[in-house]
Amino acid sequence: MHRSATFFVLASLLGGCRASAPRCPESPAVVALADPSAPALSPAPGTAIRVPLVRLSEHGQWGGSLQQAGVPEFTLYADGLVIFARGQGDSAQPMQARLSTKEAEAVLERANATLSSFPERTNLVSGSDAAEAAIGVTYEGRIYSVSMYGFGSGGAKAPEAFTELHNELVAWDHPDAEPWTPDELTIVMFRVDGAPSNAWPKELPPPPNGSSEPPERAVGRDGASIRQPIRYRVPGNMEAVLGDIVPPLNATGIDVDSDERYAATFAWSGAAWHARYQRVVPERMWFWPRS
Repeated sequence: MHRSATFFVLASLLGGCRASAPRCPESPAVVALADPSAPALSPAPGTAIRVPLVRLSEHGQWGGSLQQAGVPEFTLYADGLVIFARGQGDSAQPMQARLSTKEAEAVLERANATLSSFPERTNLVSGSDAAEAAIGVTYEGRIYSVSMYGFGSGGAKAPEAFTELHNELVAWDHPDAEPWTPDELTIVMFRVDGAPSNAWPKELPPPPNGSSEPPERAVGRDGASIRQPIRYRVPGNMEAVLGDIVPPLNATGIDVDSDERYAATFAWSGAAWHARYQRVVPERMWFWPRS
């Protein structure tokens, strides 16, 4: 059973910037809405307030993350929308729920009370390409994140308070949650020479007029380069139709252009292309400052 939508502004939590608060950019304009006829979840693009209040972001040892695969990690927005992953790894399900003001305040207060005294970044291990976990908070005009580099690595021990909050957000769920429907999908196309291909499916909008393959990206010092994909967006409600035609980006979030298990091959503009889709997580990169 879904509750009718009530859009609200956590005015006391997004209040004016205090002079003592570091890294405090100008707060976005937020408008209060109260529309009982609005949908309970996933309001139309442009009508929702997409100001993130609490945000978990994790990266594996080589930089992969659930969000790269289109599965949202826990994010609470100022309109009460929460998107999150139910489960972990390949079995993770993208979910969404709408919180009451009291519920949203409790999550925000818990996160700020835990993180407000931590430094912006703590190195738990040395070296490069280690896993990392960060939790970002918008509280009383202050926008900040706390990052633990090496979180989850063998032998690395993060502060207990951070670990407890991290585990709570990873396991977070809600009785009124339902599968998340993204506002948009990104279509990812890699050119593959000489591959057999099918006609472009009528259900999938082709790339916009004027689209072309980006320049190849140089890698290493030996002059090697790799092809870059064409990316464009289509409405999120097309996922049910595309699921039978174009596979989603594989669970690691890594573009595997040469592996047909992760792509359908279609003809477009005189060439063959591997095509996949990826869910677009709202404000995925956000605006956490880094020193």
